Amino acid sequence: MINLGKFKRDLTIIGILQKTKFSEVYTCRFHNMDVILKFKKHNLFENNIDLEQSIHRKLAPYNLTPKFLDHDKEANLVIYEKIDGTSMAPHPNKKILYDIALKLQDLHSTKIDNYEYELFEEKIEKYFLTIGEQALDSVSKNAKSFIKKVTADKSKLVFCHNDLNLSNIIYTDNIYFIDWDYAGLNHPYYDIATLLNALDLSQDEEKYFLDSYTGTHNAMDLDVLDSFKKLALYVEYLWIVATASNEDDKYRDRYLELKKRLQ
Repeated sequence: MINLGKFKRDLTIIGILQKTKFSEVYTCRFHNMDVILKFKKHNLFENNIDLEQSIHRKLAPYNLTPKFLDHDKEANLVIYEKIDGTSMAPHPNKKILYDIALKLQDLHSTKIDNYEYELFEEKIEKYFLTIGEQALDSVSKNAKSFIKKVTADKSKLVFCHNDLNLSNIIYTDNIYFIDWDYAGLNHPYYDIATLLNALDLSQDEEKYFLDSYTGTHNAMDLDVLDSFKKLALYVEYLWIVATASNEDDKYRDRYLELKKRLQ
């Protein structure tokens, strides 16, 4: 059982939602409310508790994320409002595509204090440092040069989620983004590319999503977007290698799939 820190008298754990080598997430009761409790085991690659609660405080008023309720820095715990909804489906209908495009545009338009957040490349450099120069395989070496080339333009940086897999998007009558462990400054195409990689869309559906995001027909640079789609796959591969998740059955098949695809 985790150390509940300052919450031990006010919080009751109901069930566990997720348990990894990096964090544990629980459903709980807190002051007669249903809440989500997150315990961070370490912050090797992820944003720390202080930064994560700051992100929630700034974005919750825009209905972009669940409301932050409390945190205990010493115990590495944070408590959020519980949202009753479903995770994003791989093949959403047209309305959901439209809604999420607008919601993502809202996120990328949010004004924040940029000095608080790391650049995307700074986060990725931690993967390379963890892997070690001598241990880089051919895919990782290719990733290093490719990422440097694609992220060279710093003129369009916005606040990005940086991990928009489908489980991090909750759909109710609203759309909420959760799990801000990797959020920071990046090109907006990275969030778009990560999401499109995860979705199962036809060419027409993808075009509809992009037009909904930009609000203008053919406003997206599709060649640059394709580069960011490949970049997102490289980043996923580096994460698996840096965290040794390729030794975990849960990620083993994905690791082999990415290795073959990117070689």
